[in-house]
Amino acid sequence: MVPPSTDAGAIDLETANGVLGGEFSSRLNMNLREDKHWAYGSYSGIGDALGQRLWAATAAVQIDKTTESIKELEREIVSYVTAKAPAKPEELTKTQATEVRTLPGSYETGNAVLATLSEMVLYGRPDNYPQQRAARVGALSVDLLKKAAVTIQPTALTWIIVGDLKTIEAPIRALGLGELKVVDADGRVLR
Repeated sequence: MVPPSTDAGAIDLETANGVLGGEFSSRLNMNLREDKHWAYGSYSGIGDALGQRLWAATAAVQIDKTTESIKELEREIVSYVTAKAPAKPEELTKTQATEVRTLPGSYETGNAVLATLSEMVLYGRPDNYPQQRAARVGALSVDLLKKAAVTIQPTALTWIIVGDLKTIEAPIRALGLGELKVVDADGRVLR
């Protein structure tokens, strides 16, 4: 969980997430999809909320690469959050460009305008929030992204892994991710 959408550091955190997994060119997707070819895509994201928000990373991977993909996701997340592998200047620049260039879409259709105005009211944002957001994103530095990234707590992750239990259970147990529960499609704990 991460702080609410109204948090003073929300834009910084959302931009830091853009580098890690919020865009096609982010680290998670480049690793699992483009470099390793184990996934169709791998992303992370943060929902909007007045209270705590969910930060989640996802990847639909080949069944025979489930364990390896979990290791890579964990490595990427931990390395980024602990600043062992912080955002690079070129990653920040690319994310800044994407964040700012997508803001005009907030006014592209009637539904987009309604959603933007609704969010402004819900989160107590000023009428010029898109301009303020663009200015804040443009002012971010690699050091500010490092500070924002620590908000994500890798030790507090809950892993939800879906797949052929006979194939993946033993290797996943061997990873030692914590307490492991097997549930059915309706969420009932089987063991």
